[in-house]
Amino acid sequence: MKCYYLLYMEDTKTSSATRVDLFQEKSEAQKVMDAAKVSIEQSRKEAEKSLRDEVSRYALAIAGQVTREQMKDAKAQQKLVDSLLDEMETNN
Repeated sequence: MKCYYLLYMEDTKTSSATRVDLFQEKSEAQKVMDAAKVSIEQSRKEAEKSLRDEVSRYALAIAGQVTREQMKDAKAQQKLVDSLLDEMETNN
């Protein structure tokens, strides 16, 4: 009976140590997962901002080309100026 009790005591100590190790490993794994989630979220936001900036640059370039094309003749320029002035008068 004595041997069995000693073996049980040793097994209990080992089991407790193993539980503590497992808890620590889970805690470390959770920290790594949390850090990875934060990093992924930051990368996603940076990519989204970069895409928005690129789309804005293209939109401005296209608008500039369209405006230059439409403003080639004096009649179109005068029409735009009149339209803008009418709009300003309406808003005020």
